[in-house]
Amino acid sequence: MGFARALCVMGAVMIGGSAQAQTTLTFGSPAPAPAPLNQALMQWAEKVGEATDGSVTVNVVAGGTLGRHGQVFDRVTQGVVDIGWDFQGYYPNRFPKTSVAELPFMFDTSLEGSIALQSLYDDGQLSGEYDDVVVLGMFAFPNNSIILSQPLPEDGMLTGLKLSAQNPTMYAAAEALGAIPVSMGIPDWYPAISRGTIDGAVVAFTAVPAFRFQEVVSHYYKTSLGGNTAFIFMSRAAYDGLSEEAQSELMSVSGAALAEHMGRFLNDQAQKGEGLASTTAEDIVDLSAEQSAAWKAALEPLRTNWLENGAGDQALIDAMNAAVEAAPSE
Repeated sequence: MGFARALCVMGAVMIGGSAQAQTTLTFGSPAPAPAPLNQALMQWAEKVGEATDGSVTVNVVAGGTLGRHGQVFDRVTQGVVDIGWDFQGYYPNRFPKTSVAELPFMFDTSLEGSIALQSLYDDGQLSGEYDDVVVLGMFAFPNNSIILSQPLPEDGMLTGLKLSAQNPTMYAAAEALGAIPVSMGIPDWYPAISRGTIDGAVVAFTAVPAFRFQEVVSHYYKTSLGGNTAFIFMSRAAYDGLSEEAQSELMSVSGAALAEHMGRFLNDQAQKGEGLASTTAEDIVDLSAEQSAAWKAALEPLRTNWLENGAGDQALIDAMNAAVEAAPSE
């Protein structure tokens, strides 16, 4: 066991001569420390403590200290961190089947998307993509909208605007609508928008409070461009180090229960994020029926390309649609 691993996990410490082992698991969150999402993670950590009667403690370390977006998966598989979360979109080509949930117009709310995505995983529809870790929960952020430092161009599309995004599907969506994709991590968007390096981004309202976008963005255009998928995952070595009883107790508050917890939390945060955006916004616009139809037509090739590139098949799209239809929206 390496030194970093030894710091992260307090192995079976006997308490008062009891046979019960006390284990502390470190959970690395790449989200900024003030981000509301960390509250949801800490709420789940409390549930783990309750379910295991205190034998397992999950210590959430936020702010990217233990790994930034795009690094967390490797930190967990290498045993540096016990548990982490991240967006699958930061790992291109590693989770092609999961990207079905990122396609535009697949679901309306985070709760729908989260429960549906977890259902796909539980049913084995995403087999082969997560063999290196133990998946504790799948979830989907609310649908992405367009946030800009200026109004839409007169043609009602994104023509000529420089936009960033969080996954390849959203970069493709931006380009299909006429934008110029600019690849950079979300922590870099604020200064880039402020300096005019980019004109905005494709992102959900949940990101507004976490990254203070209301300070540099003035125009918001709401539509169902697709949600960023995310997952909470655990090192197999750390999981195997737990007793069978502790594993069962951990999973009792994970899986579908964790997906629902995250989905409901993110539904609420989307409303709060939009409320914060409204305090400084010049416009928060729902696309008209005519604009929505034009955007849908422009984005249709994304689904065709997704199928042709072999990320998944029509059966997987149909399974996602069925799972969304069966899931509650709020």
